[in-house]
Amino acid sequence: MKTAVNKYRKTENGPAGPADKELNRLLERHPSLYNFQAEIDRILMNSGGFENRKAVLDILIEARLAELRKHLGILSDIVRGVMEETEENEK
Repeated sequence: MKTAVNKYRKTENGPAGPADKELNRLLERHPSLYNFQAEIDRILMNSGGFENRKAVLDILIEARLAELRKHLGILSDIVRGVMEETEENEK
C-alpha cells in the first residue's frame, strides 16, 4: 500500500499531524491520486515560503481545471453529436 510522499515530513510546528494522516487515508481510498500528490510534494519541496507554496498550488489547480475544461468540451461535443444524430434518425 502506497502512502503520501510527505508521510514523515516535519512542519514548522513539529511532526506531521492529522492532515497528513487524512491525506494518507484519502490516497488509500483513491490510489489514482497518488501520482498527482507526489507531483505536488516534489514541486512544493523546492518552493520556499508560504506565499510561494500557495502560488505553486494555485498554478497546479488552474492547470488541472484547464485540463478538465478541455475534456468537458470534448465530451460536450460528443454528446451534442449523438443527440443530433438521434434526432435525425427519428425523423
